[in-house]
Amino acid sequence: WRRNLLHLPETPPLAGEFDLEVVGGGVAGTCAAVSAARLGLRVALVQERPVLGGNASSEIKIGPYGLGRPRVDEIVAKLRQDKPFAAEKNLQIFFDMHACAVEKKGARITAVVASHTITGQRMRFAAPLFVDCTGDGWIGFWAGAQFRRERESYREFNESLAPNEADKRTHGNSVVFQTVMAKESVTF
Repeated sequence: WRRNLLHLPETPPLAGEFDLEVVGGGVAGTCAAVSAARLGLRVALVQERPVLGGNASSEIKIGPYGLGRPRVDEIVAKLRQDKPFAAEKNLQIFFDMHACAVEKKGARITAVVASHTITGQRMRFAAPLFVDCTGDGWIGFWAGAQFRRERESYREFNESLAPNEADKRTHGNSVVFQTVMAKESVTF
C-alpha cells in the first residue's frame, strides 16, 4: 500500500557494493564500522537517526567514554565531539535509514532493506558480512536467529554477576534520569 502510494519500485535499488554492512550507528556500530573501514573493508553504516552515537549521541546529551584502548578511544572521542567520519575513505554512512527487513538465501543474510525515515524511499544493502548493532537485535531476529529476553543464571554462561536462578527481569529503556530537591515529600 505504502509502496504504491509513494510510487516506489517493488525491488528497492541497491545502495552500493560493500564488504560489510553495519546496522545501527550507536557507539558499538560506529566503532565497528570505522574500525572495519580503516582495515580496508568497504563499509555501509546504516543509522536510523540524523546523528551517530545512539544513546550516547548529541541528541540524548550523554557523551560516551572510552575503554582505555587507543583505537577505540580515538573513535569515541570523535563521537563525543559530534565530529563526522567523512574522512574515512572506505566508509559510507546512510543517515535516517531505518532497517525494516532482511533478505536471505537459505540461512544466510544476503541483504538488509532500509527505508528513509523522511522520504520513505527504500534501499537494499547487500554484503557478504553484516553486523547487527540495532540495540534490540532486529537484524538477527528477522533472520531467524535464536534470542533471549530475560536474564540467565550465572551457571549457564559462567557469569559471576548473573543471578543464581534465571528470571524474567530485563533492563529499563532510559539512560536519562533527572532529580530535583523538593520542598516537601512527593510520591515517586
